[in-house]
Amino acid sequence: MLNRFRYILLFCIVLFSCINAVAQIAMPDSVCIGNEKHYNVDANITPGSTYVWRINGVAQTSSNLNDIHITWNTTGTYLLEVQELSADGCLGPIRSGQVIVSPALNIVTKSNSPVCIGSPLELTAETVEGSTYLWTGPNGYSSITQNSEILSASEVVAGTYYLTVSNNGCVSAPSTIYIVVNNCIVDLLFLRVFTKW
Repeated sequence: MLNRFRYILLFCIVLFSCINAVAQIAMPDSVCIGNEKHYNVDANITPGSTYVWRINGVAQTSSNLNDIHITWNTTGTYLLEVQELSADGCLGPIRSGQVIVSPALNIVTKSNSPVCIGSPLELTAETVEGSTYLWTGPNGYSSITQNSEILSASEVVAGTYYLTVSNNGCVSAPSTIYIVVNNCIVDLLFLRVFTKW
């Protein structure tokens, strides 16, 4: 009985000396190609641990700490893992999660410019499923509609408009479009006078 008690006590000492800090990577993660992300897990309360980070099974040499900075340069889906090695040589559980690296967004924009004063002005963008859109422009113009419309154009709405699109953690570089608003009545009168001469 005494030997059995010693065995249980020894087993518990070994077991608890190898318990590592609970850690979790927030996953799945979505990132845009070319972006750097910071990942971390809770550090062991007992100092001296090192950590092995792997991407699709390949060990990363940039960090042996409980955190790492990774620049994602290729699109695809990756498995990011981290495992702790405590100071007393005990391996912790492997923590893992998916990282989805999306391509850069390049959005095509169009308009019905040039338009006459009082006519509708239409700003259109190609559809990217699951995206949010933000148009900005002259005179404080702002719209979150993919295809935006100004019902009655005036001279103050002429100028450069910018569109940024967000999708899966990616934000596009601003697409620009220049809008021309003409005073068609003056132009028509000028044309009539000019043709009479």
